[in-house]
Amino acid sequence: IDLANVIKENADFGNHDAAVICRVMGGDRYKVLSIGFDTVFSDMCKSHVCEKKNRHIHALMFAAISLPKKAVAEIGELMCFTHNAPCPNCAARIIPMGVKAVYCLYEPELMDGLNTLAKNNVPVIKVNLATKTHTQINSAVNVA
Repeated sequence: IDLANVIKENADFGNHDAAVICRVMGGDRYKVLSIGFDTVFSDMCKSHVCEKKNRHIHALMFAAISLPKKAVAEIGELMCFTHNAPCPNCAARIIPMGVKAVYCLYEPELMDGLNTLAKNNVPVIKVNLATKTHTQINSAVNVA
């Protein structure tokens, strides 16, 4: 969380969010593989833009496209931390990467990204810093 807050200082658009993609090393150990933050690039590829009205790249999308292009088998089990839960575009981008879980601080207004992840058995876990608890906010049972 501390790392994401430092990264967030670089965000220059949108919600000013940050995201971190890590390899699970075992226990409570992780290796940071990629970071991202909400931003606008002058030469953005349209396929990476998450919001058509406010054209920018979400933090999780930026982290996903910045991830080293190694085979998933070489990278191992991945997890993500992001301030906001994934949008549908970000969710679709991280599923083929083999992400096993997404941790976030805030729930989305629209559930499409969470539903996409639930259909693919990727839990989205909301972390409550005040109570130091976490709750899964998506479930394949609730997805029609």
